[in-house]
Amino acid sequence: MDKIIIVRHFGAASRTDDGHVPHTAVELIAALQDALSDIPPEYRATAEVDVSEDPDPYDGCGYDSLRITYRRPMTDGEMDEYSQSRRADLTAEIKDYERLAADRRAELAALS
Repeated sequence: MDKIIIVRHFGAASRTDDGHVPHTAVELIAALQDALSDIPPEYRATAEVDVSEDPDPYDGCGYDSLRITYRRPMTDGEMDEYSQSRRADLTAEIKDYERLAADRRAELAALS
């Protein structure tokens, strides 16, 4: 299973460590080259750029966002952590469905 690693995340300065999205072509190309150089060579072919507008929860307006990511296989420790978290999520989901099913059975019985 792969893990997505965020190399850079440009956006509203208050929300990301990397600051605002570069505004000039020279700044943007330099930022992309800098990010690419931080990706291990064996994973550079998996590098992706995601450009989007993220909503601002306070005023409903959006702000530009640019993320540079790459994929790599999970380490054994990351896979163990993921498996534990996923098991907990699935167990909670099953309990929710069982509770819902019991409620529906009671409702159905009341209609009989």
